[in-house]
Amino acid sequence: MVFLFSGSRDSTNPLHFKTLRWLEFFLLFTAIPLLYFFGIISIPAIPSLLIFFAFCTILLWKDSSFNLNDLFVWRDSLHNVRKILLRYLVISILTTAGVFLFLPEQFLSLPLNQPQFGACCFCYIQSCLHFRKK
Repeated sequence: MVFLFSGSRDSTNPLHFKTLRWLEFFLLFTAIPLLYFFGIISIPAIPSLLIFFAFCTILLWKDSSFNLNDLFVWRDSLHNVRKILLRYLVISILTTAGVFLFLPEQFLSLPLNQPQFGACCFCYIQSCLHFRKK
């Protein structure tokens, strides 16, 4: 969205560019979710997100200063993926331990009350493990 307001990525006025970044942040993560929450925006969220995605993709495609190959570069990213998965594992273990200690009546209530959800998760995990072995 900043590119739409400023005309290019390399703005001549850094303060103006920074203000537009904060405006973009506020709109995307505060104003629009609040408009949906209070029912001011009545269109469905997923189609509007897809339209917004298409709009941003077109803006990036037409921007000559943006290198589209940067989106799909995988070299040196395995290290980053490992860091992300390690953080996810630590947070998952801490969350599980917290629920077990502080809300023992809720621990494993989702798979016990909705076994179809547990089956879907199990199939997903199995497919990931099978894919990893190949």
